[in-house]
Amino acid sequence: MRFRNKPSDNHDDMKKHVIRVVVYYALSAIILLKGFGYWENDGLKEPEWGSIVIGTTLAIIATIMMVIMVVLKKRDKTAQKNKKSDPNQPHHDAIADSMQRAIANAKKKDPLVQVKLAAKGYVHNLTEAMKKSDPKGVHIESLLTILASLGGFSCQMSIRDGLVKTGRISEDKAFVVVGCKNGKKYYMGDLLNEYVATSRLSIFTLVGGAWEQTGGKHKPDINNIFKHVANTVCSEEFGKPRVPDNHRAGDLPINYVKTFWPKVLPILQEECDSPIHWPLFFGLALQQAMIMGKDVLNPDIAFSIVMETAIPMSKIDPQEIAVV
Repeated sequence: MRFRNKPSDNHDDMKKHVIRVVVYYALSAIILLKGFGYWENDGLKEPEWGSIVIGTTLAIIATIMMVIMVVLKKRDKTAQKNKKSDPNQPHHDAIADSMQRAIANAKKKDPLVQVKLAAKGYVHNLTEAMKKSDPKGVHIESLLTILASLGGFSCQMSIRDGLVKTGRISEDKAFVVVGCKNGKKYYMGDLLNEYVATSRLSIFTLVGGAWEQTGGKHKPDINNIFKHVANTVCSEEFGKPRVPDNHRAGDLPINYVKTFWPKVLPILQEECDSPIHWPLFFGLALQQAMIMGKDVLNPDIAFSIVMETAIPMSKIDPQEIAVV
């Protein structure tokens, strides 16, 4: 069922103006004919100046009303045009204000509700974009790799923006820097590993929740992944997830970070109260993606894709992404 808009008051007024103009012109014509003697059956008579004055006055009034009608019509058209150029802006503002109030109230009970809603919205928008670019639909391995790439990198950037830039910790205390002969740098350290894998809100812990929910049986060997990442630093094999060929993403994780990080960063800055919540954002997004893909991808493989991607991407040099 569709609601139809009621005719506007201006539209009703315009109808009344038209009727009045027609009536006044008709009356003025009759009175003028009578005044000049054309209304009598026995031929022309001397002009009746009183009737002529009245008829002329009515004609002038009708003309003035017609001018007013034209002006009002033009004004309405201009107003409608302006409204179309900025459609329903007051309405949208009211909705936005209402949503912000609702979120603010919800945050009193759950301080992370805004991050949760934003993560859900991001997965929705990302999957819709993937559907449009690929007629076959969403490639779940690519979706997980995109989110895991951003999630891993966000762990390092969360420390940089939330702790290092605010002076709570120095960079040399936050990271162990590994330099390569080719000039590349990688960032290691226990603090970074906490964000990726060992803390209560780490990527590994959050995705593990979805893995359990979807019936996973064998968790990825996290220590083995860390060891492999450390051994491949400075080599061409770094950052290439060890997954079956038929479950590879459409691109390498590093390329996903380069493509998507500049686009997602403004969302993180707007929706998260602190950079410390950035890894949480992606952990929640990955949870949703794993649950979405449970019928087409084994949860053990999905979990492995996530960690084989997130851990190395947490170590890359931000200079490669041009954000530092």
